[in-house]
Amino acid sequence: MAKQDIRDVAMDGNCGFHAVAAALNDMHPERNMDWRQVRRDLLGQYKQHHHFWDGLFGKTENIQKRLDWFQSGTALVEHWFDAPPAAILAADVYTRLLVFLDEDTKIGNYTYVPFHTSSGSTTPICLVFVRKNHWQHATLKTPLALHPIFTLWRTRSDKKTRESWMAKLSCDLLASPGFEGEKDMETIDLTK
Repeated sequence: MAKQDIRDVAMDGNCGFHAVAAALNDMHPERNMDWRQVRRDLLGQYKQHHHFWDGLFGKTENIQKRLDWFQSGTALVEHWFDAPPAAILAADVYTRLLVFLDEDTKIGNYTYVPFHTSSGSTTPICLVFVRKNHWQHATLKTPLALHPIFTLWRTRSDKKTRESWMAKLSCDLLASPGFEGEKDMETIDLTK
């Protein structure tokens, strides 16, 4: 796992949304995001492209029900932040990479790239999944720590989006300290 600073968030069933808000607030303090705004943003993105998301995840993955919860108190498990659906929506909405790190490494570490936007930031939102039920916000200490890209991005995002992100990721990787040439390029080859 990449070196990182981890910040815990409230354990109220909204922790994934709290963690995304914390990451965005660290990058843009003027935004003053909260978990409800993150839910609203993700729900809006889902509704705008629901045919695409339902095709990607299937109708059995009730994304709208999971996101559409704004009550005070502890969220029930069916309303928790879930990866990959919520993680991909967050990458799309906030037009930046989302790095998912699994503390137990049973699920694996992944990088989610926006599906619908060809421009954005390679400074990632970084979330850590701990104890199999809690999300935390992490700030990576390394300039660029890519983990495997979510597989369906290669086949389901449009060509312009893929090419734009590949060019961005290649440039950032080439400028990273410790870049080892072709060996490191293989880790971000999304065209295979």
